Formats: sequence, C-alpha cells, structure tokens
Amino acid sequence: AAPGAPAMATGHACSDGSATTPMASGDEENLIELARRGHLDGVCQVLARGVVNVNAVHPQTRGGSALHVAAELGHTTVVAALLRHAHTDADLRRAGDHATPLDIARTAQRTDVV
Repeated sequence: AAPGAPAMATGHACSDGSATTPMASGDEENLIELARRGHLDGVCQVLARGVVNVNAVHPQTRGGSALHVAAELGHTTVVAALLRHAHTDADLRRAGDHATPLDIARTAQRTDVV
C-alpha cells in the first residue's frame, strides 16, 4: 500500500510462504472462484500447492485478481490469506479502472477489509 494509506486487514488465515509458478489458467480461475465464494480452506489449499500465479487476472473480474475479488466482496479471512502469500502484489491494478484491491474495498465500503 502507499505510504500513509491504511493497511489491508489481517486476521486468521493460513500460513504460507511458498513460491508460485504460473500454471494452466484453470488453477488461477479456481483460485479466483474460491476467493469469490470466500472459501478460505480452498484458497489455502491452492496456495499451499505453490503452483498458481496468485496475481493472475481474469476477464470476468474486470481484469482483477483473487485479491481484488475477495476485497470487493468483504471476505476478510481470504484477503488476509492472500496478503500473507509471498508473491501477492497488494498494489496490483485492475485492468480498465486501474483500481488496487484497497481502492475496490473502499469503494465497496468494505471497512472490515481496509
């Protein structure tokens, strides 16, 4: 996050630090869908495998990542898990509107996430 900007919320989440290696688009789509549903256990399982590009974006999310989706929907534990992943880019800008996950959480009034 930018200097002086509030940090994204942290909370109970899976501990992870594994490296990511881009794989088939199905893995990234699965991660984004799990984030959309707020499925913490599923997100943690995908991250633990270490074979997914956590910053992958999908056209159906308006060019957003799993973190963008979780932040917009207020899934705080999923946001925390994604932020704890070593390769998550918290400042990744969504295609089109160039919004970061924090921008999206603010716009969606997800105060529990910001």
